[in-house]
Amino acid sequence: MYGSTNPEWTPTDGQRQQFELSNAPKMRHCMAYGGSGSSKTYGWCCIMALRALFEPSTHLIVRRTFKDCRQSLVVDPRATWPSVMDTFLPGVPWEVNHSDWFITMPCARGGQSTIWLSGLDDQKRADKILGREYATIFVNEASDFLDYNSIVILRTRLRQKTDKLALKVFYDQNPTVKSHWTYREFELGVNPLAHSETIPNHSELYGSIQMNPEMNLGNMGDGYIEMLEAMPERQRKRFLKGVYQDEVADALWTPDDIDHWRVSDIPCALVRKIVAVDPSVNDGKHGDSCGIGYAAQGADGHYYVIEDATLMAHPAVWGRKTVELCDRQDCDHVVVEDNQGGVLAEENVRNAQGGDRLLIERVNARSGKILRAEPVANLYRRGLVHHVGHHRYLEDEMTTYTGKPGQASPNRLDWMVHGVTHLSGCSRTSLSSVARAIKSDW
Repeated sequence: MYGSTNPEWTPTDGQRQQFELSNAPKMRHCMAYGGSGSSKTYGWCCIMALRALFEPSTHLIVRRTFKDCRQSLVVDPRATWPSVMDTFLPGVPWEVNHSDWFITMPCARGGQSTIWLSGLDDQKRADKILGREYATIFVNEASDFLDYNSIVILRTRLRQKTDKLALKVFYDQNPTVKSHWTYREFELGVNPLAHSETIPNHSELYGSIQMNPEMNLGNMGDGYIEMLEAMPERQRKRFLKGVYQDEVADALWTPDDIDHWRVSDIPCALVRKIVAVDPSVNDGKHGDSCGIGYAAQGADGHYYVIEDATLMAHPAVWGRKTVELCDRQDCDHVVVEDNQGGVLAEENVRNAQGGDRLLIERVNARSGKILRAEPVANLYRRGLVHHVGHHRYLEDEMTTYTGKPGQASPNRLDWMVHGVTHLSGCSRTSLSSVARAIKSDW
């Protein structure tokens, strides 16, 4: 069935839709969007493997970073490509070149095909992939690609001449906001670079399907759906329901403010490190979480948000976790907001094992959360603050908190603001002046 060499293999409803979409004769761009764990990537890899088997050809799987592509597709124990070959095409030989990172497999008509793995974060590697021609390009996790120009350039390489294969681009993603190019191009049918310009023959060339976790329940571990259901609302809409969302109009950060400057690795030496704490006083089961995180300043003058260690815990536990974070990140400087418990918050960290060696400073947050966060948000917009990797729950608070009555306390946002404020020199007494100075730079 569907070209599988495994007579017991059965596609999910979502995968059936992927096969149908890819088989439409004129369909050039095929998008599968939706929730996490719905087997979108698996489905496109099945189809790409079949295309590679059909006749000698060259194909590309690309993610924003090469490391993520390599890990998720072939390196991790549960990587997608080995799973596809074991379950969908058992008995078909294939190999991975671990030097240049490509997959080779034989063709039914003789010869062999090559599937390259790459990312756009390394210029040399990007130059290599742009120097080849492909019959298929698979843009994995398309929501991570914020610069539409990079997608346009990628598409210029979809030009390999074959006997039977129609040129195709596959995409998958957990959708983010409606301002992202994927929504404008696939759902609205407009050119993301010229918002009023409609795409000719859009319905013939572009197709999208929604795939959500309930379509793949038979392949999920126990409790996975429950874990998705327990996420904050915006994350639940993205990773469970798989829907595009409107941006929160009054939030200080948009997803683009964070995504555009995100890095996978810190590009320079760190010259200052800090662990910041937004304390909580509760029994560890009810009340606010304790915001804890690690940030640093690089030799390039930029600021890096590196680890969010926020947790719901008794004060004795979060005091110990703060010290453990300092040990793990080789950091001996802690700032603690003292509005919640005053000197007791500092003593809670100092009294934990190893806490007596730390430099602990108390900061008093006299101004409101929005006012003291504004200068930090402006540093983000100037490209001076970078998230190292993804910090899902922190970023959810940043892009949804507006300060309106009734909103839960943004504990993760608070530690990040305290940490970056301290590193950048935006002191309590100079917040408004720094904000004015940044505004004048624009």
